[in-house]
Amino acid sequence: MLTYDEALARILAQVTPLPAAETRLEHALGLVLSETIVSPIDLPPFANSSMDGFAVRAAEVQSPSTTLPIAGDIPAGALSIPALRPGTTLRIMTGAPMPEGADAVIPVEETQVQPGGSVTFLTAAALGDCVRPAGEDVIAGSVVLTAGTRLRPAAIGLCAAVGRSTVRVSPRPRVAIISTGDELVPPGQALKQGQIYNSNLYSLAAQVEEAGGIVTHRLLAFDTPESLREVFDQCAGADLLLTSGGVSVGDFDYVKAVFAERGTVDFWRVAIRPGKPLAFGHWGDTVFFGLPGNPVSSLVTFELFVRPALRRLLGHSDTSRPLISAHLSEEAHHNPGRQSFLRAVAVQNAGEYTVRPLPRQGSGMLGAAAEANALLIVPADLSVLLAGTTADVLLLD
Repeated sequence: MLTYDEALARILAQVTPLPAAETRLEHALGLVLSETIVSPIDLPPFANSSMDGFAVRAAEVQSPSTTLPIAGDIPAGALSIPALRPGTTLRIMTGAPMPEGADAVIPVEETQVQPGGSVTFLTAAALGDCVRPAGEDVIAGSVVLTAGTRLRPAAIGLCAAVGRSTVRVSPRPRVAIISTGDELVPPGQALKQGQIYNSNLYSLAAQVEEAGGIVTHRLLAFDTPESLREVFDQCAGADLLLTSGGVSVGDFDYVKAVFAERGTVDFWRVAIRPGKPLAFGHWGDTVFFGLPGNPVSSLVTFELFVRPALRRLLGHSDTSRPLISAHLSEEAHHNPGRQSFLRAVAVQNAGEYTVRPLPRQGSGMLGAAAEANALLIVPADLSVLLAGTTADVLLLD
């Protein structure tokens, strides 16, 4: 069997970012740029006032109590800007262009408007006060964002500020999810003898969306080759195909065999706990993962393998969750032989992490998994990690 590191390395070696696509800016949050953005304009594009106030010649307001007549108003967005005549002032709004002849703005809070249309200044003016020069932030022709940048809100705003309505990005992967099992029914229906609710379909869809993918299919297959063939065919063309259940060695585990009719299974089984029965392969350009059916095994193997693949498809260079070192607050036990990923709670205090393994580690115990914000990694050759020692931890939240 492959180790965790070997399996992840093999997956990432075979997954490449999706071809870049032009995407409207309002849909690009969180996506990764496939191009370098060069600004065609200065930011700001013209000198403007940073305050509501009065545009003046600084040399004419060198002492408090100076009074000047108000010769007009300049609102933000004004297309016709009067020049500032000597011995006068112009009322100006935040963001409005500076008039020719003005070199400072005195905020309205530092003024008293007098009857008859004049204003007295309560402070002296200095050259450049409350003026944002053209190009103060960005010079035309300069690089503002490089390829590989994840588009956070400020970057989205910057693209808009330099006039871009679309950007080239690695698009969100289209993911098809198939849950398998005769025993599965949708939440909301009454359970009959031997039935359980189909939790994997919901948890996996949530994990896909959190990782940045788009769920295009949410399907249920029964434990027959015919049912699997039917739902597989509905998923043709997806960027990533994800199944849960049916990849072990039971008499009704047909997923690998039916998938192999369409694609190639690159490997099956990884030396980890939970989640040994994991299949990975390709169907044309579609990446395939066959996850275990136990709910916690499904959750954990998604975090360890599927999420990094999704992030690689999205163009991210950082594919895995943050790996930190933490002190154990209590002992952690496991059966040696396979590397374990125990559900745990990590807490940061004064810059250091402590981690507490949760008491219920069964692969079907979603209640305990819902408490976890971390995976505590236990090496395959150890049976216990002592309290107070340090261990590697993957942060989930």
